[in-house]
Amino acid sequence: MGHRSGPYAKAHPDRDLGLHLTLTSEWKTHRWGSVESADKVPSLLGPDGTFPIETPEVAAKAIPAEAEREIRAQVERAIALGIHPTHLDSHMGSLFARAELFATLARVAHDYHLPFLAARGMGGGAPLPTSDKDVLLDSVVIAGMNQPRDQWKEFYSGDQEPETRPHRDDRPPGARRRGVAGGDGRPRAVLDPPGGNATTTSSRARRSGRR
Repeated sequence: MGHRSGPYAKAHPDRDLGLHLTLTSEWKTHRWGSVESADKVPSLLGPDGTFPIETPEVAAKAIPAEAEREIRAQVERAIALGIHPTHLDSHMGSLFARAELFATLARVAHDYHLPFLAARGMGGGAPLPTSDKDVLLDSVVIAGMNQPRDQWKEFYSGDQEPETRPHRDDRPPGARRRGVAGGDGRPRAVLDPPGGNATTTSSRARRSGRR
């Protein structure tokens, strides 16, 4: 994360740079562990001192207080390196796997006044600890592993048909809010009103708070 991104962040202060908060280490030959001291987050680490390979293991073993301690440490490390996060996300969705883990993401995001990825159904389907200022997505559109890189812009152009769930009171009836990565790589909340003419809100427009 930081050693390469820090200089870039300082040289490009206008760029949207989010943090992919991490509780998994999916590669067998390149392993990593916690930013926080290992003795303060033992439930997050395996015998070799690294994060689990798969999200289900995080969901089964992670103590929420330790998960929150670790993701706060990751945010603080980024800030110390000169990165001023514009939004927060979760690597491999580990913080979305349980309601208690999602709550840690929401608390940290609220404390740092940052927007964060939140969609209906996350946290195992339990009620999400979001506020009326948070943007709650109906669905998230993500390119699969087999999507060629040169087709990403086309894929994220807005032609996908996300799952539709009941609308919120702050949207026109029939509208959907979905999460995509824009053609420039910046995450957006996209509001699809009935009949088209979607509008987008970049994370920078919401960087100080949520909506």
